[in-house]
Amino acid sequence: MFKRFLVFALLAAILIVLPACGDDGDKSTPTPSPTQGAGLDFTLGQRWVYTFTESGTTVGTNEVEVTAVEGSGESAVYTLASKLHLKQSTACKPTESTSTLKVDRKAAPVSYLADASIGSG
Repeated sequence: MFKRFLVFALLAAILIVLPACGDDGDKSTPTPSPTQGAGLDFTLGQRWVYTFTESGTTVGTNEVEVTAVEGSGESAVYTLASKLHLKQSTACKPTESTSTLKVDRKAAPVSYLADASIGSG
């Protein structure tokens, strides 16, 4: 089930993808549903993989994984690592990006760190 934090992770990935991809092509991202109920409850190792396509061909992926869970209950803080890879295409420059997002149980961001390499051309 998608949680509110994915909005932050996806927005972060999109902020990196926008400079790498032009206005052409049919890039797609999933639409996360809002958090309902008590808040986030992720487990260590939980993963999501998103794909980016252009004219039906996969041109990239974004893998998100829960790499750490600190605390428990209302004081839990989750660390999510994202690896974005885009191939050269008519709409995108080759891009490699890694980012780390920490969020609390209510999906409020605690910290965010990103490193990206966007190719030329």
